[in-house]
Amino acid sequence: MHNPLDQFRIYSLINLPKLFGLNIDFSNSALFMCLSILFTGALLLISTHKCQFIPNKKQAVVEMLYSFTEKTMLSVAGESAMAFFPFIFTLFLYILTCNIVGLMPYGFTVTSHIIVTFALGAMVVVFVTIVGIYKHGIGFIKIFNPPGTPSWLIPLMVIIEIITYLSRAATLAIRLGANMIAGHTMLKVIAIFIAQLSIFFAVIPFTFLITLHLLELFVAALQAYIFAILTCVYLDSVINLH
Repeated sequence: MHNPLDQFRIYSLINLPKLFGLNIDFSNSALFMCLSILFTGALLLISTHKCQFIPNKKQAVVEMLYSFTEKTMLSVAGESAMAFFPFIFTLFLYILTCNIVGLMPYGFTVTSHIIVTFALGAMVVVFVTIVGIYKHGIGFIKIFNPPGTPSWLIPLMVIIEIITYLSRAATLAIRLGANMIAGHTMLKVIAIFIAQLSIFFAVIPFTFLITLHLLELFVAALQAYIFAILTCVYLDSVINLH
């Protein structure tokens, strides 16, 4: 019987010499990261190669995703954050693609590994910090001192705010990674259970598995959306210092 957690195992596809003692082999995780990037890039290029006034199906999908991300940014971060739309749109599409690719047969969900999601979360924190410093200079540190804080409480509040600010990378990582692990593990467990049944008794569980797979597809899109919208929230906080 297969272990439900085997689907998350990383293994080397191409062995490479170590770099400063670090393993830099090209793994199945790296392969599916590259495939996700290629798939997203190909979709955008093909869909926008010959734009039409009345869009075809591929163009309509891209325009829908573009419009959805734009409306989300405007509602959460406002017009002042639209200069950073390319970053949010790219982040949303990449996570969405990685999540969906992991649901395909023989696919690998790179966002099920905390190290990957933590890297994405850390990138968001670094990005919004750079934006905050660019917008406000040294005044950016005001974000760590909430307005109305008593003078005697400022040192403690600054420490708490800094810890909270830096922990955003971990919360983004754990939320995305844990949801991907839980959903995919459940799908695998039910699939293994169905494989042990006869055809007659497997009909109802198999129907349930299809329904669960559709639900997991929804969760994959939802988690990409949550990651993007929280990034917009963090972006708004450093632009408007609140």
